[in-house]
Amino acid sequence: MTTFAQLGVARQAVQLQINQTKPEVRALEDSVGSGRTWNEIENGWTKTSQKLFNQSSTLDNLQKQNAGLNNDPGQARLTTLITKNQVEVTTMQTTMNGVRTTAFKNTQVTAVSQNITKNSSGEIIKAEQIGSVETARYTTPVFGDNQLLGTNATNNLEDIIPELESLNKPTNARIAQLGTDFQDQLADLKGSGATSTVGA
Repeated sequence: MTTFAQLGVARQAVQLQINQTKPEVRALEDSVGSGRTWNEIENGWTKTSQKLFNQSSTLDNLQKQNAGLNNDPGQARLTTLITKNQVEVTTMQTTMNGVRTTAFKNTQVTAVSQNITKNSSGEIIKAEQIGSVETARYTTPVFGDNQLLGTNATNNLEDIIPELESLNKPTNARIAQLGTDFQDQLADLKGSGATSTVGA
């Protein structure tokens, strides 16, 4: 039959394990407090959580065995010490649950912050405009822009060939009839550049 002394030694072994686990729990708590994510702490959290589960099971077993020591002089004292250890383990398990929750929140915050665009919507629109060149005039095709330059038969970028999606869409709009070649650069001066002759 198990004696009070044997249960006391077993409880002290669990107390030692509890003392060794406390710094691990604090370290995990500090790491998620500084922004570490679940993926970064998962292995450490799982190992520490398993230790706490084993300690809790051992203490429950010791408590049941101690209850069987009827009228043993050290039974009441051992019950108090085991209960104190159970409270310590339960407190650490509660802390570990909080650590896991915080780590998941950190993971979500990190994922969201990585998907936030670095530019404002105005910058994005400006960068994607065909005429976003700083020196471009609103009447001037943009030279050197890949959206406007196409390749001719010799694969050289010599001709301006509009390569816009809307170019190949069917339309019922009237085709502009220009007085000169449509590829001529439009100018700022009155009467210069290509002139529409539609309706003339």
